[in-house]
Amino acid sequence: MTTMLRWSAAALLCAAPALGLATLSVTPADPRIRGLALASDGTDFLVVGTPCADGGAQLCGTRVSGAGRVLEPAGFTISSARAFEAAIAFDGTSYLVAWTGAAGAWFTRLLADGTVLDPIGFQLWQVGRTPSVASNGSGFLVVWGTYMEQVWDESLMRFMPITAVYQAHVGPDGVAQATETVRWGAVGHHSWSFLYPLVASDGTGYRVTMEIAGWGTCDLTGVERPVQYLACTGPMADLASDGAGYFMVWDNWSFGEVSSTGVLGARLDSPAEPTVIDTGSHVFQRPALTFDGLGYLVVWQDTSFLASRLLTDGTVLDPGGVLLSETGPFLAPRVASSATTSLAIWSGGAALITPLHPEPVGLERVVVGHVEPTVTDVDGGRARRTRPASRRSR
Repeated sequence: MTTMLRWSAAALLCAAPALGLATLSVTPADPRIRGLALASDGTDFLVVGTPCADGGAQLCGTRVSGAGRVLEPAGFTISSARAFEAAIAFDGTSYLVAWTGAAGAWFTRLLADGTVLDPIGFQLWQVGRTPSVASNGSGFLVVWGTYMEQVWDESLMRFMPITAVYQAHVGPDGVAQATETVRWGAVGHHSWSFLYPLVASDGTGYRVTMEIAGWGTCDLTGVERPVQYLACTGPMADLASDGAGYFMVWDNWSFGEVSSTGVLGARLDSPAEPTVIDTGSHVFQRPALTFDGLGYLVVWQDTSFLASRLLTDGTVLDPGGVLLSETGPFLAPRVASSATTSLAIWSGGAALITPLHPEPVGLERVVVGHVEPTVTDVDGGRARRTRPASRRSR
């Protein structure tokens, strides 16, 4: 059972004036902190990267305290698999680390102290890329994509390449349910591609979003935001929840005739115009987003690395951003929040961020129990096929 804080509207209104005057406190983090993904158990952070200091393990982890101290400088082995991409979530008891690589989509679980519960790991699918994972406090939902996956077409009597997004529920005990197809499309002329899925949880259900490319445009599901098709050559968005709704941020740079720059954001349940977080940055990398208990924190790269806080309605508290670092490169930005601090990592370094929030009032404490997870599909479509999840060890 996980206890989470849901911030009431009254609390946010009371806190907003003070938040607008407060500034972020930024401390450079240990330069050894590197990784593909990170998450927090509320106190410390788990950073997953590749490889360990000795070069042995392909998928390595290290814990970082809420004060920024590296607890395992040499790292510890999570898996010997070759991982290209990874994602992490914490359910109140354990972490789930999902990764994709040459052997497909896999996952394993770790306790908060770094103990690996499933040393060999479990395979979810034979191929996969760009994983994302979230927890509702009673298990996890893992989503991932495939590109040019060869699937047998009975009507054509041949294999055809597809792009697809898959999902699988994993219980608190580590047992995976059947893998489901969320979206799929044939690769070819005048077809749709489903790319870079994201998942977040509001503590009860889940929200899955993705980029849908085709016919010369690329749409971000959840917001009415068509962008130029070539923008889908890389991930451009991130997703988080404040416990009452979902917020998405994305790179506003495009390949269109009229160039655009900066970072935008929007609540997915609101018809309001997108929030303008930054107007001048040539981002080239998707921004990263986290909910820190009171508001959202977004980090992004330009010629430097920047951060800004947002209220849950999208109000920007740090226009133009606060400088985190001028030491690049700024590839693969990630950010996560503990109860007191946030940790941002990128290919060239890391930074510890203390939001300096005022003491909130009028909090509503919500206990998230064992609620059967529900999935909000991106447009209400039905799954194409299911396959029992594999418990086969490598």
